Amino acid sequence: VGVGFLFATEASPLDLLEIVQRTARAGAQRITVYDTTGEAETISLRTTPEELIAEVGVPLFFHARNHLAQAAANSWAAVLAGARGLGVSIQGFAAGAGNASLEQVAELLERNGVPTGVVPGELAKLGELKDPGE
Repeated sequence: VGVGFLFATEASPLDLLEIVQRTARAGAQRITVYDTTGEAETISLRTTPEELIAEVGVPLFFHARNHLAQAAANSWAAVLAGARGLGVSIQGFAAGAGNASLEQVAELLERNGVPTGVVPGELAKLGELKDPGE
């Protein structure tokens, strides 16, 4: 069971730690921290995931929004701090400013030695898909 916390990066570090600890004790096998407003400071993401992982011992995932054009950088910072997975979307499509872009994050990870399994040529084909309802 995975549990995600919207607005997690808006919470104080102590409040976030407490709720993550409670969730892990209740049996969560994965925690997702959401930067729902896209305003997380990249530098804080270099330590927060690492601290949470050390305290709770369950894999941490991170989902970045792109309101301040930092979603890819924040995703990379979370990976450097130990995040095991990332929430992304194709071309960053989502409401508002969008999410971290799968293409950008995959390229960033691959260039820094983190294999993703993403095949860039196949990603381009996704843009050709049509809505089955059309």
